[in-house]
Amino acid sequence: MTNSTALSGEQAEMMLNLQQIGLTITDLIEYLDTHPYDSFAIARFNQAAAEYHTLHDAYAQQFGALRSDDTNISADTWIWGTSEFPWRY
Repeated sequence: MTNSTALSGEQAEMMLNLQQIGLTITDLIEYLDTHPYDSFAIARFNQAAAEYHTLHDAYAQQFGALRSDDTNISADTWIWGTSEFPWRY
């Protein structure tokens, strides 16, 4: 049986990268909660956050919204409810 909603290679790769960077950010947040003056960790957090936002925006532009606030607010239709959700793959 073939899954017609499977991610394309590029989409799957971008999603995996988002998940990996997101986990890095979560780990750094927890670390920084107990080490708030670690300048290396702060720099790494800022780098990961910027990388995440860039990749997230590119994913949303190319494949559709990951969050409801990713939709185009100037559109005449509510895109969030009519597009494929990433967790359905």
